Amino acid sequence: MAHGALVERSSEPGGRRRFSGRPSTAEGRRALWLVAGGLALIPFAALLVQVIHLPSALGALGALGMLAIAVGGVFAVVALVRRGERSIFVFVTALAGLLAVFFVIGELAFPH
Repeated sequence: MAHGALVERSSEPGGRRRFSGRPSTAEGRRALWLVAGGLALIPFAALLVQVIHLPSALGALGALGMLAIAVGGVFAVVALVRRGERSIFVFVTALAGLLAVFFVIGELAFPH
C-alpha cells in the first residue's frame, strides 16, 4: 500500500481491521467536510427564504447543498474502496451522498 491509508491491525486472529471514529485519509476528511457543509447549506437557504423573503435563494443554495453532499458521497466511496478508510463517519457520509445522488437523479429524470 504505497499510497493507501495506514491500517491498524488488531491483535485478534485473522488481523481484522478496526473501525475508527475519525477519518484517517484525506479523501475521508474531504467527504466529511463536504457533506457537513451541504447539510448546513440547505437549512441556511430555507432560513434566508423565511427571514429575508428571498425565494430564489432556496433553489440556488439548495441545489448547491445537494451537489456538495453528492460530491462528498463520491469522495467517501473513493476513500472506502481505494484508500481503505474504515471510519464510521465516512460510512455514514457515503450513505448520505448516495441518497443525495439518488434524489438529484430523480429530480433530473422526472421533473415536476
